[in-house]
Amino acid sequence: MARILESLSADAQVWTTEYADGVFYVGGFFTSISGTNGNFSRNRLAAIDTSGNILPWDPDAGTASVLDLKIHDGKAYIAGDFSGIGGDPSQFDFAIFTTAGTGINTGFKIPFSGNPGGTGVNKIAIDAANNNFYIGGSFTGVTGTSNQKILAYDIDTLTMLPGFTGVNVDGQVRAMTVFNDTLYVGQEGTTFDGSNGSFQRSGVAAYDLDTAEVKSWAPPLARYGLSRICAVTGDGDTLYVGGEIDSYIGSSVSQTGIVALDPNTAASKEIDYMVEASGFNCEITDLEVLGSNLYASGRFTGIGGGDSDYSGMASVNKTTGLVDTSFTTNLNALANGFSINSAGSQLMVGGTFTTVDGASALRVAAFVLASVAPPTSSPGGRVAPDYTLNPDFHKEEFDQALYINDTTGRTKPESIFPKNAADISPAQKTNPRYTQPDSFLDNVNNRYKI
Repeated sequence: MARILESLSADAQVWTTEYADGVFYVGGFFTSISGTNGNFSRNRLAAIDTSGNILPWDPDAGTASVLDLKIHDGKAYIAGDFSGIGGDPSQFDFAIFTTAGTGINTGFKIPFSGNPGGTGVNKIAIDAANNNFYIGGSFTGVTGTSNQKILAYDIDTLTMLPGFTGVNVDGQVRAMTVFNDTLYVGQEGTTFDGSNGSFQRSGVAAYDLDTAEVKSWAPPLARYGLSRICAVTGDGDTLYVGGEIDSYIGSSVSQTGIVALDPNTAASKEIDYMVEASGFNCEITDLEVLGSNLYASGRFTGIGGGDSDYSGMASVNKTTGLVDTSFTTNLNALANGFSINSAGSQLMVGGTFTTVDGASALRVAAFVLASVAPPTSSPGGRVAPDYTLNPDFHKEEFDQALYINDTTGRTKPESIFPKNAADISPAQKTNPRYTQPDSFLDNVNNRYKI
């Protein structure tokens, strides 16, 4: 892993990032942001291309912060506790803008009750399959309703879903995702209200998308600190939950910070991600799966057995919990939202940090992911490694791979780096050298012509 686009910086916190169509969108508390093409005034929102250029997109949010962003079908869904956006001082906490050009406000407003601009929308979840979106936060409802901190809308008509009413929690909503035909919600408290009544859960609960009922799904998590569940994401047959988690009660495996759960039964997958922190700062703020790896951000000081070599932002094998040694970085403060481009080759993270690996990095940083470092072809079907874009790429393993079918007759021991992904034994896959996604090994075969 190598840091890139080192000219990136923001003058205040970056709380969220989102990637779509060749662009990273960032939101936060900043009023200016710098990139490859210079410094620009941007209030709380900005768009950055993969070369680090600050783009013209400028919705211009008012006071306070943008806390979450989601991009869907050419539109940016923007959440926060801001007062005014796009020149409209009467628009608070949520907006939808086009992503083309400088961005155009669609004019959609949610009539929040209570103190608009003083409470806020913390999270957005897009349900593309059913053409709906959900928001959650600290607001108390909309005009004509109360005690509702989770709202659901039809993407096309922008009307509230009629069956999704009375959905509330006793704390702030901190995490949301639609997965397994279910809306999973993480919060600070323990009470979750649905159309079927009020239920106690340990910070995370599951809602039926059609009925708004709280499901029986209930992982027994022990929490500490402010007891926040701040990240939920699903992949395959697993739901990953992150936050201030002390343990999964009854598990024989230590599970702090991150737990992997069955999305249907809430049973633990019994994986120890070895998240370490000082005091009650074991907070995971965001999670995302890419291939065999689970990427995590937060304020941890160690993860996956990597101890203090991995701080704030790291990647672990999603099934073994072992740290991905190709992604090593130390952030000096909180890493919050991050996103990965569609090719899986570039990651951008925001937060309150000011250094990465001891070098200045003001609140936003970008990295090349080693698993897709670009090769360069050379005569004879060999590949000449190109380390200019990513000097931390597995040079030794890359060079060893070149020995397969080498014209000199040398062959690399299969125990070091099997030619085919299918040839790797289960025992080898537990070794940190083999915690890279199988797609990386396929790249060695297919893209490196060996």
